[in-house]
Amino acid sequence: MDRIVIDGATLIPCDDDGQVLENAVVGVEGDRITFVRDGEPHWEGARHIDGSGCILIPGLINAHTHVAMTVMRGSADDLSLMDWLSDKVWPMEMAMSDEDRYWASKLAMLEMLKSGITCFLDMSLGTEGVAKACLETGLRARICEALLETQDPDRKRLDAAVEQLASWKARAHPLVDFDLGPHALYTCTRPYMDRMMEAARDLDARIQIHVAETTVELDECRRKYGMTPVEVLEEWGVLHQPTTAAHCIHLNERDREIFAKCGVTAVHNPSSNMKLAAGIMGAEALLAAGVTVALGTDSSASNNNLSILGEMRRASLLQKAGDGDATSFGAGKALFAATRGGAAAVGRSDELGQIREGYLADLTLIRADGLHSWPPADPISHLTYALRADDVDTVIVGGRVLLHRGEFTEIDSQEVMARCREIATHIRV
Repeated sequence: MDRIVIDGATLIPCDDDGQVLENAVVGVEGDRITFVRDGEPHWEGARHIDGSGCILIPGLINAHTHVAMTVMRGSADDLSLMDWLSDKVWPMEMAMSDEDRYWASKLAMLEMLKSGITCFLDMSLGTEGVAKACLETGLRARICEALLETQDPDRKRLDAAVEQLASWKARAHPLVDFDLGPHALYTCTRPYMDRMMEAARDLDARIQIHVAETTVELDECRRKYGMTPVEVLEEWGVLHQPTTAAHCIHLNERDREIFAKCGVTAVHNPSSNMKLAAGIMGAEALLAAGVTVALGTDSSASNNNLSILGEMRRASLLQKAGDGDATSFGAGKALFAATRGGAAAVGRSDELGQIREGYLADLTLIRADGLHSWPPADPISHLTYALRADDVDTVIVGGRVLLHRGEFTEIDSQEVMARCREIATHIRV
């Protein structure tokens, strides 16, 4: 098996001890971390990566995105959420072929790699193209077909998604897993959701869903069901499956209690939420209630870039402004959300999100010796408030070096960019 040794970096393991290690050496063999220790970097036959001037962290995890929408970047701006969806996003999505979605997904994955992301959760149409792009780029992912009953009156897409999930589950691929993805409560009726949850229970499937994103959604749910979206989803049994819920902006105390009881991971998407004027997630209140919080970029159509480092900064600053409390959602909590929170969102807290022996070798090395991150100070502070996506130096997924010194090691990005430029032109509305 291939061996890698990384030394010279400031190591932030994101483990329970919360320590920052200046002299640690990390060894990788195959797809796993073999050791984390002080001492010399020598290991016979190993590839040596010099981390001098860098911070080494677990690979960042993007816990909510729609990668095939990357070609919509800059084509659906400055609109309210429902106008954004109905007038722009859904028509452009329906104009895309499976081949288009494959290339668009590949573009998103290259962008994420460049920004230190090693794993992501995705809800898209045409998910086989997303999976194909994952296998070619080497990223790790949990993928689900976006299931909207309004686009699936005969339930053929739902049945196909269930078959797809069963097929990939049988493959047990080390990089790609599939979930079931009811888009939202307002796009799925009870019978449609019941059919999906029956399949989810039979296949022991995880759920990805948008929850309580807008006041319109909240008001409509109360009018229709007399409950909040979270209360409805609990009553319908959705939250009884392992669930990753995106946005979760308009929650009350009872909603947070339900999330904690059901073990739901809530995904904060600060840039998208600000751009669409959806509101501010109460991340501190969720944490206080015992709910795990992860970070997501949402799509390039509602964010315009796919940097979790950027979301760390914005999540912290937005929470401080929203709470009127400068101590709210500090740098350490932002980093936790981007690593261990993300690991919870993908259901792999036992092997992702930390740098420790036996865990998967998903690692990100970020340069911290630029003008904008000088002089050296608290590295966790620098990660959240100073460092940028273009500071990412090296990215390793499952022991495979996919980016080194800021350059892709295996993929021709120019071909991907050229294809996506053509796609963006023909789908624009």
